[in-house]
Amino acid sequence: MAARNNSSDRKKVSLAANASMANVKAWLAGECFVREVTEGTDVGIDLYCESVHQQEPFLHFWIQVKSGEIQPKKGKPRLKINSDGTQARWSFEAKHLLYWSRQPVPVFVFLVPPAGHTFASFFYVIDLTEWLISGGGEAWLKGSGRHKVIGSHIRYDVSIAADLEEFIHDKMPKASAKLRIRDGVSSFVPVIDENSYTRVSMYRYRAPYYVSVIDQIRRTCSSTLSDLAAYEDQLPQPVVASNPVTRDQVMVFLGEWLGLYYSDLPWQEQHWEDYRAFGYLEWCRGNPVKAKEWYQKAKSTIENDPNTNTSQPGWQWAINGLDEHIRQCDSMTTNS
Repeated sequence: MAARNNSSDRKKVSLAANASMANVKAWLAGECFVREVTEGTDVGIDLYCESVHQQEPFLHFWIQVKSGEIQPKKGKPRLKINSDGTQARWSFEAKHLLYWSRQPVPVFVFLVPPAGHTFASFFYVIDLTEWLISGGGEAWLKGSGRHKVIGSHIRYDVSIAADLEEFIHDKMPKASAKLRIRDGVSSFVPVIDENSYTRVSMYRYRAPYYVSVIDQIRRTCSSTLSDLAAYEDQLPQPVVASNPVTRDQVMVFLGEWLGLYYSDLPWQEQHWEDYRAFGYLEWCRGNPVKAKEWYQKAKSTIENDPNTNTSQPGWQWAINGLDEHIRQCDSMTTNS
């Protein structure tokens, strides 16, 4: 009898989960493309979604659906709903939260109240990007916790069309912009018309990520200096058309910003690619002696790094490139 009861409970759980999935998919289908993850592929994501704006596919996001079924072993609801019905909670395993935190697109968890075989009248939605960025999620993931109870951020009424529009065209695009803040990238909320004069930026989220912001500035200046070194006279034509500034002017500007990283901030890290960028800058200024000093410093930084295996092809390529730059500097010094 016990085995039969367990089988019956599992069937109820499966049917409830299936109904919840169909419920969420049907709701989202009014404003986006929805593709279910292949059955039997347990990747922690149930639905791959792509919003549609002005009749064009636009932004990707992923959804995990949790239904308010009964736990077969404990006989208790897994979905906890406040007495006033305004918020729901779910206990997640750390491994799932860690997996979702690594994804390149926003992930949302839809908590679906039990409704038998009928459609639920509303959903509770957890914005995992919001939890990571401003809800202490990243700090918690660095700890040793195994389970985390997270409350929903918003409740959507299935019968109200404006709720779906708000999720697809406001909540989700903002989550896309917030997700990039973790890498120090400050970007506008994405819109289909990038030439729009009015753009929305996400405020109050950047402060905890100031180190990432500074490092992103450093890497952008360094890598752009290196790219510009490939152009001898002017910037590429599409850039010149919108802002006729010379390549050398841009390189000096970026070099000054990059220099602030090392002169005004107490950083301990040494970045060989930054030293190479300074070498490029001095070379373009016509200072082969100073350029050589920077190239040599870049090379020694690589060779003296205990975490670097200089026998690997990628590092060999970098060292060979620096050696070639050093030879060019020697040649110009000799000829002058």
